[in-house]
Amino acid sequence: MMNKIGRYLYECVLAAPLSVAVLLFCYGDIGLKEPTVGVCLYAVFYCAACAFLLYLKGKDRLIAAGAVVVLLGLPAAYGLLTGSSAFFETHLHIWLIPAISALCFLLGLLCKELRAVRYIGAVGILGFLVFCLFFDYYCSKLCVMLLLTVLILLIADETQVLWRKSGRTDHDLHLTYVAPFVYVWLLFCMLFPISEKPYTWNLARAIWNKLSDIGISLSQWADRKNDDFDSYLPGFSESSRVHGGNLRDDSKVLLVVEPVMGTPISVRLAGEVCDTFDDMEWVNTAEENSYELEFDVLETNLAMRQVPRYPDYMQSVEIRVTYREFTSKHMFLPDKAFIPSEKLADLEISAKGRTVLFEKKKGLNDSYEVEGYRLNLLHNAFSEFVNNAKEVTAEDWASIARRYDVPEYVKSYNNFLNYRANLRARYLKSFTLSDTAAAFVQEAVGDAVTPYDRMMRIGKALNSFAYTTSPGKFPKTVTDASGFLDYFLTEQRGYCTHFATAMVLLAWSEGLPARYVHGFSVNLSGRDPVDVTADQAHAWCEIYFENVGWLPFDVTPGFNYDCYWAMSDEKDDHGVDAPVKLTPAPTCVPAPPEEKTPVPVLKILLLVLLAIAALITFTAIVLLSDRAVTLRRFARLSDRDKAPALYRRNQRILSYLNLGIRKEETLTEYRKRISESVPYLATAWIPFYEEFLYGTPSDMAFLIKTLETANKTLLKEFKEKNPKRYRLCALGNRLIR
Repeated sequence: MMNKIGRYLYECVLAAPLSVAVLLFCYGDIGLKEPTVGVCLYAVFYCAACAFLLYLKGKDRLIAAGAVVVLLGLPAAYGLLTGSSAFFETHLHIWLIPAISALCFLLGLLCKELRAVRYIGAVGILGFLVFCLFFDYYCSKLCVMLLLTVLILLIADETQVLWRKSGRTDHDLHLTYVAPFVYVWLLFCMLFPISEKPYTWNLARAIWNKLSDIGISLSQWADRKNDDFDSYLPGFSESSRVHGGNLRDDSKVLLVVEPVMGTPISVRLAGEVCDTFDDMEWVNTAEENSYELEFDVLETNLAMRQVPRYPDYMQSVEIRVTYREFTSKHMFLPDKAFIPSEKLADLEISAKGRTVLFEKKKGLNDSYEVEGYRLNLLHNAFSEFVNNAKEVTAEDWASIARRYDVPEYVKSYNNFLNYRANLRARYLKSFTLSDTAAAFVQEAVGDAVTPYDRMMRIGKALNSFAYTTSPGKFPKTVTDASGFLDYFLTEQRGYCTHFATAMVLLAWSEGLPARYVHGFSVNLSGRDPVDVTADQAHAWCEIYFENVGWLPFDVTPGFNYDCYWAMSDEKDDHGVDAPVKLTPAPTCVPAPPEEKTPVPVLKILLLVLLAIAALITFTAIVLLSDRAVTLRRFARLSDRDKAPALYRRNQRILSYLNLGIRKEETLTEYRKRISESVPYLATAWIPFYEEFLYGTPSDMAFLIKTLETANKTLLKEFKEKNPKRYRLCALGNRLIR
């Protein structure tokens, strides 16, 4: 019996650690916050359930499969019963974990039958671990140890197959007996702590990185005609048009950003600045050498001279940007970027409006350092600062221009006034709101009067919309800016392109110059270098306010948290933010408190009762069908075929009475041993069946009648001596087999 069970545990021995390892590696992808012990046991349970289904036969397997289906259907029924439309999306792991366990069990089944699968599995696990090692892919200790456990089991299994020896050679049974020792090894390994300074394979990593850089360089040289940033135009998809497709997700490293000065939480890197929205597409029509960067930085710094403490409103940030698997002429700059004149010639760049381009494309390991500023936009005091900014005079301009290394053209006050006039002509488009959009603006701005306050209120309203990377396709009726804005304000969902476009259009409707900016949004971590990947492509809006300059309005939910810090008078003596109660930041929408939903006890009880009823009904249908089929098949048998069937029935009932035949006994000896324990009619069939076995039955009809009489006698005896077991066997059709 143990050997039989051991053979059926082969698949489970491999599937259980493999399924838990897969779960530990990809738990976030299936909607889990963390892989708890209960979740891992859930996966192991379904591996055991698969082994149990494989062990059972016939109706028993069908009933067990029905129980598993009911078990998996309970959560689905709960979602329907509670009316939660998002239940299936938020609880997909309930069905994905059994699916992972079933696939791992199937792999174990293939390993049992095919040596090639065992080799492929072992090589695959080894290759995966090497991949994680070289590419610094996070993999928990338990996940690694479980994969190594499966690898060792596969090696042990193949060793058993290749080992020429006498005795038992069943590799499936051998693996079942070896597995506990491997699991004990796993336990001991888990008890040992992880070294804080593991071997880093520095030489191997250096060689690999060098080879990788050579490969990237060759690829960039072969593709030198294309600008990679064109792949991340507005919309971030195959097309540059603003549409409703999915965001592109690419894990390759495009840039590396390293803070040189300052410790910002995040930084926006502007690559392309557009001024015109035409045919659902953003384009840049600016002229070259318009000195927009220099004029903007001087105007903002001049405004900052009015406030008591400059760092309370604007802080310097200097970063180093390095190109990796990315070639482009675009120079990616932070907010309020400033490039001194002495560096302009060294960098070999030219400006097309706010967009800055290198004369020659940059590629692998090319880098530059650039200074910029971040603004305390979400602080209440900043709103007062913008609304009360002093008019820029010729004397003020001359004073601020002397402080910075800027071209002579920028130092002229008349050229500054021309810059203002040109930007209004370029970045302020005529745009009339529809009734739908006008009602939205009216509700959003409320009693706000100043342009800045109105735009902050509008930004707050947009910030309350839902962010999604898959908003769906636009209707065919959406063909222009007005149609897009009405659709977006109605649906109230989209990704960064939609939010930035809507903000620019609404700024135009307020008579303010505004422009669409797209590049990358990078979360920083102290002074450490940060990799920038394609999925960090981002878009935002910039709005011009006279006497202050261009201000970034990033109204996409979750992307404006770095635009606030405490003023100096709001900190204690140690420089720590004091617990000063401030009014909510204009574009920050506080999350509503989570309401605790009471547990629907009655609904759960009803659901469990319905599940039990469904399982009982299904079991009854299976058993009744099995009984009908079995009796029908028996009735259609010939007498010669009925005899062995009746013999098996009688032997089964005798075994239930603890009177089963022994291996060394003949039928005659068997009858003599049990004759005193059961009535005469219960053993009268034995000599006639012995004649049947030797091929000389005197009368088949009499043999069948004797066997049937014995069967009835034994059933009566069984019912009297053990009524509970009799009822269970009768219910499971064990008495007619």
